[in-house]
Amino acid sequence: DPGELVDSTFSNAWYPKWVWEAANEADVILLTAFLKPPHTPLPELHNKPVLDNLELTADLMISEHQNYPVEVRDFIDGVVWEKIGNSKKIRWTDLEGTDLELNLTEQDWKKLIDRFVKRTGIPYQHGHLQLPAPSAGINGIYVTSSLTFGGPITRATLTIEKGKIVKIEGGGAYGERLNESFKKYAALASPGCPGPGINWLTTIGICTNPRIRRSPFYDELSGSARVAAWTFGHRRAGIIHSSVGEGYISDTHKLIRHMDTYFNTLVTDKGTVIENGHLLALDDPAVRKVALKYGDPDKLLTEAWIPAVSGVNAP
Repeated sequence: DPGELVDSTFSNAWYPKWVWEAANEADVILLTAFLKPPHTPLPELHNKPVLDNLELTADLMISEHQNYPVEVRDFIDGVVWEKIGNSKKIRWTDLEGTDLELNLTEQDWKKLIDRFVKRTGIPYQHGHLQLPAPSAGINGIYVTSSLTFGGPITRATLTIEKGKIVKIEGGGAYGERLNESFKKYAALASPGCPGPGINWLTTIGICTNPRIRRSPFYDELSGSARVAAWTFGHRRAGIIHSSVGEGYISDTHKLIRHMDTYFNTLVTDKGTVIENGHLLALDDPAVRKVALKYGDPDKLLTEAWIPAVSGVNAP
């Protein structure tokens, strides 16, 4: 069950105590069983080791994203940022049914930019440029059939008012899971959110690398490998990666759900950024000129993979 994978594994520090005790003697820790450090409450490790998760299956270790030219990646991101940064009004739609309006304030942007400048030295994270969220200026309908760290689900429609999910339709077991948890933790304080509850839209990330793909072996795998096989695809250019909630339900478990939309159209007050899932920066003459230094721009700037989405481009 994708929802169970997300809630029981993804953001829960389920490694036994003796593992973390041993980690205090390590310089580098690679978590081969899926656990996402940025979204998991981890114990304090006094030696401050490098800690990361391997989000790859064997076939993804030799995929094209591994040697994608950094200069091209960075230039694409710069072009995208010019279109989204500090935009006050944004319309976001998707062929599955998403239709959201974002009316963003200077304070919304300042909070986001300050966070990334402190973390990366620039206003965004390469490959995953974000719009301000949570924000009371987000209203409309969000529709998805994909959990980033879980897999495919029955299509769910989430009604968002002032940045908060107020209604869930569909989604099968996942929709039921959301409804139950929203009610159960309605009074839970969420860090960074305007008010209590775990039903705030907390991430809107625009992904920018065209040569990213999902592993085709997803259906053959289980456990952590199954999660890794599915999740890597969300980083492909034109996909928008979102999350709901950021509530700590225990000392070791942070409840946060990540979802993806694949055939987005994103229009800011500076122009169109994505059209039906295609990141328009990939067509920019300046981007193509930089790509030419590293090979054929038509290949470097063409999506390596197009996801099949029921009711959009598949039965």
